[in-house]
Amino acid sequence: MFNYQQDIIPDDTMIMMMMANITNRRKMSSPLSTSKTAIRTTINNCSGFTSSSSSTLTLISFIMTMFIIIMIMVVSTTQAVRINSISRPKSFRSGTANEVILDCDFSIDDNDEMLVVKWFLNDDSQHIYQWIQSRDYRIYSDLIKPYVDENFFVQDPKTRHRAIRLLNPPAILSGKYTCSVSSLQNEEINSTYLVIYEPARSFEMAAIEDEENDDNDNNDDDGFNITCTAFGLYPEPEIKLLKIKSINETLESYEIESNTTTIISFRSMTNGFYSITLISHIEQNQSSTMISNNNNELNPSRARLSLKSQSSTSTTTTNQIAEHYECRLSIPNTDYYEVKRLAIQDVIIGFRW
Repeated sequence: MFNYQQDIIPDDTMIMMMMANITNRRKMSSPLSTSKTAIRTTINNCSGFTSSSSSTLTLISFIMTMFIIIMIMVVSTTQAVRINSISRPKSFRSGTANEVILDCDFSIDDNDEMLVVKWFLNDDSQHIYQWIQSRDYRIYSDLIKPYVDENFFVQDPKTRHRAIRLLNPPAILSGKYTCSVSSLQNEEINSTYLVIYEPARSFEMAAIEDEENDDNDNNDDDGFNITCTAFGLYPEPEIKLLKIKSINETLESYEIESNTTTIISFRSMTNGFYSITLISHIEQNQSSTMISNNNNELNPSRARLSLKSQSSTSTTTTNQIAEHYECRLSIPNTDYYEVKRLAIQDVIIGFRW
């Protein structure tokens, strides 16, 4: 037997031998018998590391033993409840689907007790639905109860009320849905997103010349503002402004980056719906600008841009460059998007004196 001093504890090699012994025994027996056998072996081994005259070492060995016992019990615990999948429809426009089924498919062990299924919406701590299996008791929150088909169930008797069927759900029921399945053995949680969207009631794009340029024809900055405005959407939308430039039949496109000096984006919510506005200042140095119209463009009369008159005493040559600006409106996690385009013709003037 090793004769340890009072302040010495078993080294790492001895601990590894103990854990290896436990592991080997677990491979040859069931989880329950493994735990019991390993615990007895661990206690016996630990007794060899303690000195009868050392109370401190005995306490340390006891703490180590209890720690190993707890770890074995944790590892041996089986995950009885398992969520296999959460199914829901793809995103859709409000009013176009008669029903939506949110299904939390899970598996349980025969020994599971006190099974409870809960659904949550948008990380709210209060559940919107609960089913207690042992009592076959269900309860719905006031938010979804008007839209729930309470007669709906799945065929599996063990999980018959795991799913929710919503009839003609409105856009306000969009969001993150979380399913929680718990028993005395363990708990499993999984989430998915359901998006019921409302498209824009209005979406417009316009270009307006800077007011300073109206009073000062000699202003070096012949700039203008492009605005994109939409309202009546749900959930929260996104909007981008892109510039597509054509030079000698070559197309180049890039997004105009948002920053505090060139683009300001506003969002607000009125009666449950969102509005969004994007404003971008475009500089047109050494050029004059006029607007041409495509099918999807706003009526150019809304913009106050005009081609400036050229000096009658100068000889000019022109190079026409078409610049197309595009507003893209979308709702995240959906296939919804709308596009508005504005084509602007630059006339670059070269003077010959």
